[in-house]
Amino acid sequence: MPAIEEAALPSVAVRLGQRIATARERSGLPIATLARRVGTTADQLRAAERNGSLSTLQLERLAEATDQSIEFFLAAADDEPVGALLRTQDASRSSTRSAVDWFEQFIERYEFLAGRAGD
Repeated sequence: MPAIEEAALPSVAVRLGQRIATARERSGLPIATLARRVGTTADQLRAAERNGSLSTLQLERLAEATDQSIEFFLAAADDEPVGALLRTQDASRSSTRSAVDWFEQFIERYEFLAGRAGD
């Protein structure tokens, strides 16, 4: 997997934050209700809308609560690696790193299978 350039991270995080805000707006749910479903606070969800900072579990819950696919949040216009989109508060924890690694592999397999289905 190519290295992530530091300069690319802010735009990726901002793009993810925009998708979080879009999903919330489309859902029509009050921010407090959505935050409870995601497992966070309204203030933290507002912050995530600005900086894309959600754990993988929270992102999964957000997708479910807003009736969006995970691809909606992770789709990258420039093929950025998924790891750049997953902004966790404690990325140094081995369990978090393992989850991010697993998710990257999952997306790579999904993209491979989706490509094969189109053949």
